[in-house]
Amino acid sequence: MLRTHLAMSLFIAALFWHSISDKILFSVLLIFATIIPDIDSANSYISSKSKPISKILGFFTRHRGFFHSMTFAFVLSLIIAIFAPIIALPIFLGYSLHIFADSFTKEGVQTLWPLSYRTEGKFRTGSWFEYILIGIFLLLTASIILYG
Repeated sequence: MLRTHLAMSLFIAALFWHSISDKILFSVLLIFATIIPDIDSANSYISSKSKPISKILGFFTRHRGFFHSMTFAFVLSLIIAIFAPIIALPIFLGYSLHIFADSFTKEGVQTLWPLSYRTEGKFRTGSWFEYILIGIFLLLTASIILYG
């Protein structure tokens, strides 16, 4: 769920907060990159904000395929690092975080696309466990912000 990805990305941004110079840019990019992998899903938040792109991508790919792989995360980050190295790390972290989180769901992800191996977990998206995780990540984030 979008909420889970956002809570996790806020936590990661908080972990890096004291060691980065442009905190706002880093955090915004990390959070945005956490949302990007779902652009190929018709039901996602980012898809609702970018309908034409989402429809084109959805026609050529399936959800949790190529865009939900570390292969794409590496390629995207490498291209960004060539042209704008300062933003490559938060993009890679955010994107990878999304893939990592989705690998714990029953639907899983094709981590190293085009290899057919899928990483699958035991948790259902939208389950009570996911809501507990959101709470834990928000508490950890608040603790880091308040107590360093």
